[in-house]
Amino acid sequence: MPLDTLIENKTLLHNFPIFSVYVFIPESKHVTEILGEKLSKNIYFIIKEVSVVSLIEASFIKEFIEVGSLYAFSYQAKVEEENFITLLPSGKLILYLQNNIAECLSLRKHYPPELKKHERRTLRFQTCIIDTKLPNFLPGQKLYDSTLNELNKLKDFKFDLLLKWEPTGDICPESIRTYFEKQGYECNTCEPNIYENTKPSVSVPNLNLEELDSIQINDLIHWIGVQLCNISFHPEKSDMLANSSTTYLNEQSKHINFLKIKSYEGFFDGDYILSILKESREVFKKYSNLPFIIVSIAGYLESYFELEKKFRSGDKSIFLVISPQLQCCIITYKK
Repeated sequence: MPLDTLIENKTLLHNFPIFSVYVFIPESKHVTEILGEKLSKNIYFIIKEVSVVSLIEASFIKEFIEVGSLYAFSYQAKVEEENFITLLPSGKLILYLQNNIAECLSLRKHYPPELKKHERRTLRFQTCIIDTKLPNFLPGQKLYDSTLNELNKLKDFKFDLLLKWEPTGDICPESIRTYFEKQGYECNTCEPNIYENTKPSVSVPNLNLEELDSIQINDLIHWIGVQLCNISFHPEKSDMLANSSTTYLNEQSKHINFLKIKSYEGFFDGDYILSILKESREVFKKYSNLPFIIVSIAGYLESYFELEKKFRSGDKSIFLVISPQLQCCIITYKK
């Protein structure tokens, strides 16, 4: 796929909340000073014991949901084991509630299309969807007032939220923390953990993005995993890890002088990945000797899949392999 096509079609990269991003750059020690600048400036928040109804208050919608991109979901909760909520940048508030609770609420439910009507009673959890950006979702309107009444039934249910907000204009992102603190909530500001590792004398797969088959893709994923496992950010352990691992490669591998890996751990969305992809176009212009750039993305284990419209527990990964010709191979992995 042409890189520009991926940048224009944002759907895939906005499928789930992102926990970690790894950028692999061979041969040039200076490139990571260009890539990932936006990720390093990201901040996000942990808000404790939030009531669901507070997320549809008129002031909250007006000041935050309508003014920027807001993303939040239940923090350290387990899908399929407890109630779970997420608020998407689209403005949709999605509740994943135990069946006996959801049945008591007159809210729009979403069921898997393959599920027959008589099978709904067997569900342990149900999904309720509230679109806060509908033009008639306003105080005094029937839709808003009825939704407010239903969510007030959940006032005894509290959720710890992981939340990030990208405001439009010159508004400070910290203002959302101030808002919650004035409401009496405990809030913590978080910043991403950023690490960098340079590995000398590395063998790498010789990639031809137009001819990758399933075996080569598996080899590439294995190679990425080995490189990540070899990284230790604790100096006293680095030698032990390096000596305990061997690099698996296919017969078409080649040798490079060094490989730089930069990692970011925190709470990101697809826009942050798009910023790396846009920067990579300029990088290939400046560093013509680069054989590839790889961006490895891992999502939070417990989260909502926008494309599938369902909550899921398990690994979620996307690998983006970018060539000097600005072609991008997309490899998705989940279990």
